[in-house]
Amino acid sequence: MDRVPAGCGARYLKTVAKHIAQIARAGVAVFACGLLIMAVINFLIIAIVVFMLVKAVHKTTRAEEEAPAEDPGPGEIDLPKEIAAPLKK
Repeated sequence: MDRVPAGCGARYLKTVAKHIAQIARAGVAVFACGLLIMAVINFLIIAIVVFMLVKAVHKTTRAEEEAPAEDPGPGEIDLPKEIAAPLKK
């Protein structure tokens, strides 16, 4: 089998798959562990990236939810108490 070129692109994978198919048609049992390992590594990379994206989105939405609201000022109940306090003196 040829050496793995830098980048290991789709063209190389098609060539490898073609060679494996030829060997399998010849009646030889084939277990392409290199392709399996590469598929597992690709899956793990994609899973980590998706996890980091979800974590970042969750962090930003949580920060928006936890932002303190502005103080609305005295409420309807507080104003009569403030007015009544000086009158009691």
